[in-house]
Amino acid sequence: MTNPTITAPLADLTVIEYGNDLAAAYCGKHFADLGATVLVAHEGHLDQERLALRTYLDESKHPLCELPGRIDVAIVPKDADHDLATVTVHISDFGEIGPQTGWRGGDLIAQASSGLLSLIGDPTRFPLALSGHSIDYTTGWMAFTGAQIALTAIELGNGAECNDVRISRLEAGAYVEWKGRVYAQAGNELARGERSGPLVIRCADGYFGFYYRAADWDQVLSVLDDECLRAAPFDTHAGRLEHNTALVNRLEVVTAERTQVELYQALQGVGVPAGPVMTAEQLVRSEQYAAQKFLQPLQIGGVTAVQPAAPVMFNGLRPVSQGRER
Repeated sequence: MTNPTITAPLADLTVIEYGNDLAAAYCGKHFADLGATVLVAHEGHLDQERLALRTYLDESKHPLCELPGRIDVAIVPKDADHDLATVTVHISDFGEIGPQTGWRGGDLIAQASSGLLSLIGDPTRFPLALSGHSIDYTTGWMAFTGAQIALTAIELGNGAECNDVRISRLEAGAYVEWKGRVYAQAGNELARGERSGPLVIRCADGYFGFYYRAADWDQVLSVLDDECLRAAPFDTHAGRLEHNTALVNRLEVVTAERTQVELYQALQGVGVPAGPVMTAEQLVRSEQYAAQKFLQPLQIGGVTAVQPAAPVMFNGLRPVSQGRER
């Protein structure tokens, strides 16, 4: 029988996190958010510029003063080891074998080396990097998942050798950027600047995005009624793909006087996936996030901010890390 009061399913685990690696810190954060005791041993001085980031990543963790009697998971750099832990998670830039194993890297380098960077930005200018710490956080998620698989296998009695988890930022970046390789093998090379996927269109109060299939065009026209959109070259799917930039320009003429909410409701109403492109301020005020209790308080230097909570719920309840009021 499920217990509806359980919001800390990993409360029986003890985790040690070494170093200042953001991927390792994000991995440790998920353990802490789900109730595990996470002890951290950071190296060097934390500069003020990264105070907010480190506060977010380290909330509910504790400094490592002495080794505990039992260590379920140790999160370590690639060359380190931890014989006392049930499962050791190694995080590196390029992996531990191969000609690039000794290279230095990071989030930006992983975006470039994995091919992801080549697909983002104007084709006449330099590539654009994804904002934030996309690959670091992806690597941290994958490391957390790998550790859970190893712990589960050991608990079930068929994972005697599942005590060593290894992941690199390069592999994480290449894993999430699967389209480039799949398209290339099919003889359809993706190029930076192509806009044949979901469309992002300007409207009266910002931007909105929508994705239509060839069969959805009549539904799109029922909302964005315009004679130019009904005429060549936009009257066929091939024509719309070939003249994508002109299509976006014409769509923006039609949507210029309509708001995000109007367009969202109208397109959703005819079965076309659509939604507003939200600003950070809009996200903080989002009624959907409030209903989901997804944004939780975070104290940074005496100021109350908000942060995303764990993106999972158990029995209708969202886990709340130990550093927040429950």
